[in-house]
Amino acid sequence: MKRKFGGVGLGYEDQPGAMELDAWGEPMWKQAAGQWLNTRSEDAKVCVTDLIDHMITKSKKIYAGTDMEGHFLMFHDALSQWNQKEAQLHIKTRYPGFENRFIKPVGTTCFGTIYHNMPPGNSPENARGLDSFGFADLEYAMCFNCALAWHYPYGDHRRIFGQGTPKEVWHLMEQTWTVVGVPTNARITEDISGWERVCEKIIEAKGCIVPDENFRTGRRARKMHGEGGRKTKLRKRDRKSTHLLDLPVHPALMGAYEDLMGPEGDGAAAEGP
Repeated sequence: MKRKFGGVGLGYEDQPGAMELDAWGEPMWKQAAGQWLNTRSEDAKVCVTDLIDHMITKSKKIYAGTDMEGHFLMFHDALSQWNQKEAQLHIKTRYPGFENRFIKPVGTTCFGTIYHNMPPGNSPENARGLDSFGFADLEYAMCFNCALAWHYPYGDHRRIFGQGTPKEVWHLMEQTWTVVGVPTNARITEDISGWERVCEKIIEAKGCIVPDENFRTGRRARKMHGEGGRKTKLRKRDRKSTHLLDLPVHPALMGAYEDLMGPEGDGAAAEGP
């Protein structure tokens, strides 16, 4: 990293103030290295401890002053870096007691599988909040509004969306969620309301892996072994009726929509909130 911190032979620890300690007792050079890795334009990286800090501090803020402030639980799926010894030590050292706030298999649950004593990923699916509809709706709406923006030529101020860089994708995602209004409150409510049914399946399976819940892996595995198509029913997010839903249009792109579809449109296009 000599371009930013000196010539060959010099590292972060050699810079003025690099060994001073931050609020957590870590040397400042670590913070500088992490910031550079997080913000570089190519192959940016985020340290898993930053993800842990974000998840715990934001959750504590949300539950502060509520009845569940000292009891709320969190869930994270099978991210390998999260379960490394150093990452778990980070939780125990910086947030004492929070190592027991994360839902994960205990005892003989999932014994004999790769998930023993580890989060089981998306089978069974405890991270229920948006998975059935929310992310699918968000993806469809992002693609739809990005396509509308591409109706305008390069350099036109109305070409507000692109997907060429992570920054552009994040802008498109943020605008789709906050301005266009997808996923809707109704969709999010529908997703979360299904959590009770998911819990019943997990209990029926005695807390172990629930068969036929992880459709993607199952379908790919069957295809790989030449066993044909899906043998279980389609999820709602995979059905044509879900894909053909009318998608709201970003207010700045109503002109593009009318150019392509006509003033009345083919179906009911709605402006975002």
